Amino acid sequence: MIEYSLHGFDFINKSGESKHFSSNYLKNKQDRERFHRYTILLKNTNCEIVDIGKSVKSSVTLRCNKHNTVNTTKISLAKVHFSCSLCRKEDVYDSLIAAQQTIVLKIKEKLPQHVKLIPSVPFSDDYYSNVVCEKHGESTVNNKSLKNSPYGCPRCGKIAAGKDKVNSSKILFEQYMENNDRYDYSLVVFTGVRKKVKIICNVHGVFEQQPYVHMKGHGCLHCGIITGHKIKEEKGYSNNFGRSSYSKTKGDSNLYVLKIVSENELFYKIGIAKNVKARMKAITKEVPSYSCLMLLSIPFEPASAWDIEKVLHFDNKNYRYEPLNKFVGSTECFSNIDLDNILKLCQCCLWV
Repeated sequence: MIEYSLHGFDFINKSGESKHFSSNYLKNKQDRERFHRYTILLKNTNCEIVDIGKSVKSSVTLRCNKHNTVNTTKISLAKVHFSCSLCRKEDVYDSLIAAQQTIVLKIKEKLPQHVKLIPSVPFSDDYYSNVVCEKHGESTVNNKSLKNSPYGCPRCGKIAAGKDKVNSSKILFEQYMENNDRYDYSLVVFTGVRKKVKIICNVHGVFEQQPYVHMKGHGCLHCGIITGHKIKEEKGYSNNFGRSSYSKTKGDSNLYVLKIVSENELFYKIGIAKNVKARMKAITKEVPSYSCLMLLSIPFEPASAWDIEKVLHFDNKNYRYEPLNKFVGSTECFSNIDLDNILKLCQCCLWV
């Protein structure tokens, strides 16, 4: 405790000991007034004076009741350090946070209603905040850019400036879809030229493709496989019994799926035949150790059966299997199949 009088002041420490300081303790009048002022200011802080030296070169000892710390500083530096260092840091941090919150509120006020700001903590120019736009989703934006942009959302800003590549590409793709009646585009959700969209083939159903690839003329993969075989036949590249010859055979042709089992093997065969039972007998005759079980047999016109078989072989190419014992048609075997997908494809492929 400090008691002031006309002849100086008395300092009473925690132990009750009293120290008297004459009015000449601080020879400079400004230093005396400053010291007096800061001792009064201490009453509004968490600190109290524990001890005071006898000269201006001595030190003053403070104790912070909030942080339970003791700080010692020279009396001549009392103007700067006459408080707890932790309290000073907290005051600076609180004032900084308050200033940042003011900036965030100003940014939120100028942003459009469809844009929401999730500010970073702390909110400084070197940090990035999240912006959620109802039109374009969530994006990460530099805080300095947020201060200068009235849009918040980068995509909205580019569209307003006429520099949005995604929006331009979307317009081009929409024009392409309007002029192409070969496919159904009702499932398309455009998010970028390199992000796949769902397109419906009128023959083979839904497939996924990148818009920029689709606009180059690519389409349904299954249609492409079938078209490729037709082109080979027309140009005479196929010197074997091919699609054109097979399509001229009389009667329906059966697309079949067989499960072939032996003591050491289990695999599947996808093929076409006029008589599936006769085909099974031929396999067991060539390799007596094999037993065949028919999982599927669906009649099609010869050309359609040929096309579906090629499509299924392509779809299951990652499961190609080479049997231990060779037989006619052993190149059409697979270690695994998805029978449900085969049935769906067959339902879609009932074309003339």
